[in-house]
Amino acid sequence: MSAVRESISPSRLSVARTIVMYLAVVPWYRTECVRMVNSKFAGGVKIFAASYALDETVRTGIPRDRYTEVSRRQILGGRLLATGLATDAVWADECIVDLNPRSLSAWLILVVRRVRRARVIVWGHLYPRAGAGASTAGLRRLMRRLADGVITYDYDGAAAARAEIPSQPVWTAPNALYKADDMTFVPTADRTAFVYIGRLVVEKKVDQLIPAFAASGVWRRGCTLEIVGGGDRVDILHKQFDALEDVVKQSVFLRGSITDTGDIRQIYSRSLCAVSPGYVGLSATQSLSFGVPMLYSQNEPHAPEIELTSTGAMKSYDDGTVDGLARAMDEVVDSAVSITDDSRTAVVDYMREFYSAEAMAGGIINALSNLPHLPESAPGGRVIEWFDE
Repeated sequence: MSAVRESISPSRLSVARTIVMYLAVVPWYRTECVRMVNSKFAGGVKIFAASYALDETVRTGIPRDRYTEVSRRQILGGRLLATGLATDAVWADECIVDLNPRSLSAWLILVVRRVRRARVIVWGHLYPRAGAGASTAGLRRLMRRLADGVITYDYDGAAAARAEIPSQPVWTAPNALYKADDMTFVPTADRTAFVYIGRLVVEKKVDQLIPAFAASGVWRRGCTLEIVGGGDRVDILHKQFDALEDVVKQSVFLRGSITDTGDIRQIYSRSLCAVSPGYVGLSATQSLSFGVPMLYSQNEPHAPEIELTSTGAMKSYDDGTVDGLARAMDEVVDSAVSITDDSRTAVVDYMREFYSAEAMAGGIINALSNLPHLPESAPGGRVIEWFDE
């Protein structure tokens, strides 16, 4: 049994201490992780969360019986978030809060528990997407200094955290969506789709997808474009779709929001490549979990999931315009012969080991148990050689 799977095995001991996770939101894709953590501690974990974050497209989506909803209030024009304070978070034996300086509630809990000398862990992005030099990066470091340890979303972030504050314990709970058993490669002969799955919002630059696909001409080579998700750019995408020539329109599909694992697996089973014209985030973890490479714009403020470029399963392009994306799509089709079933399987195996719900839960469980996190990092080196990067 691997170290990760052993760490999440259900505890046979009753839990005498109280454990609270006080978070702004808990999205749907953390359902399995939450279930595993709660099972490990014999159902003794209390979760408090608001219905949605400052970004209203980021919402709590785990089953309603898994958490207690708290009120929310935006302050200073939506720059700060205050959620209803649960006294459980102050008095619990163990507590996890967001590593997010925009959460006033997280600051309050950190300060109060620091005064009480009660153990508290921060969990989140080590830095904002603007990087370590951003103006708010110092506030995140201050939150970490008030805490007894930090759980990062990525392995690279954990290494940076150890370097910055060597005396502080660090764990990794890699952002993941699925259980290892749900992360599978489905061999199919007909992989012709470029796919985007994620939020349809401005910062993701989804309004480039349809024009780039039409301009590339890959539809003449039998390729399709599938767009899955919801957000405030839906209307623009529909207008772009309506303006397409019929010969192109028949190769473009707007699927709406889909979260069912089986349905997502089916979409990826016909996908040649995933596309990210805006910043790379959790969609990279998702696509690689099903053996589908990702094409992404290089010059964007990427989220920590960008560390997955080290696998060799992601191809970047420099020109972050519609024309640049169109040319990159053509290049992917030209390179398709190198994307073999064996290489797709190798990527899925890697993701199952290091980016599964089990891996995510293992980091949280070890943090709450004050145990070392294993592995401390994902292995370096390329998993496969799909693209000449």
